[in-house]
Amino acid sequence: MQLPHHFNDFIFTEAVPDRTAIFDFEPSLFHLVEHFEMQEPMGWMWLYAQHKKNNRILASLYLNVSDDAASSVVRSPFGTLECTDDFPAEALYNFLQFVEAVCRERKIRSIVLQEAPGAYAPEKRALLASFLINLGYSTVRAEVTACLNVTGEIGDKMHPNEYQVLQKSRLAGLSYNIVPNDQLDLVYGFIAVCHQRKGYTLSMNFQDLQRTIAKFPTRFLLSCVFDKEKIVAASVAIRIKKSILYSFYMDHDAAYDKLSPPLMLMEGMFQSCVNDNIELMDLGTSARDGQPNFGLLAFKLRAGAFPSPKLRFQKMLDR
Repeated sequence: MQLPHHFNDFIFTEAVPDRTAIFDFEPSLFHLVEHFEMQEPMGWMWLYAQHKKNNRILASLYLNVSDDAASSVVRSPFGTLECTDDFPAEALYNFLQFVEAVCRERKIRSIVLQEAPGAYAPEKRALLASFLINLGYSTVRAEVTACLNVTGEIGDKMHPNEYQVLQKSRLAGLSYNIVPNDQLDLVYGFIAVCHQRKGYTLSMNFQDLQRTIAKFPTRFLLSCVFDKEKIVAASVAIRIKKSILYSFYMDHDAAYDKLSPPLMLMEGMFQSCVNDNIELMDLGTSARDGQPNFGLLAFKLRAGAFPSPKLRFQKMLDR
């Protein structure tokens, strides 16, 4: 279905995803056709703003339609509207109106948009959140992520008590190492056991994560903290964009609580960001059963992170 709509220098269109499309912005990993087709192979629609003169994509949004509901996520941490830094505010608002018009044309009754953390693009995320509320969307889920700006030394960002614990872990002989992708079974298995002991579950099974890493091998950073040859903490991190590293999974052996090995994990990941010119490290949300996990959040903030909102919006459409 084609529903073009003209707005100044742009054409808004709903069309079948085109793998040859040229973006004027860097799409996040979760905004790539190859990734959302791994989440769910069917039911996607692509809405985009194209420049009239050069046909390049300036803004786009993917929605998966099931029955009369459309959602920007199926099995990913977020899926949201993405656009160029200089995409005009009025055009953004008009594009959101276009999205709603397309959904009404398709007899869709519910639209769900899972936002990325605000820290990823503060100005655009602020505009988008405000415009969604202006257009009648409600916030149906609110989480807090903890992010680190990759500048200076991570030790200088930490609370003195946390830095002292990090120093103690070094004196105790703990060490950080990056692990090759072919050792995912060791990393995943360790994290799964730690989660199980704490009453948590993992959002992806091993086979799905293995397929995703095989599809995007350069996007993943696996790392561990060792006590000699024993894994005492591990992390699976994802390079969402060139400038952002996201800690997807992280856990540690509770027997090492006093040495807090996640601090050494964060330090090692932070240094990887420095080496790879990554500007932001996302330590993930701190929640359980839809409610804040205050202990985990406080730990991340003491490690030098700052809070950032991650919101989910929904709008019910009248027939």
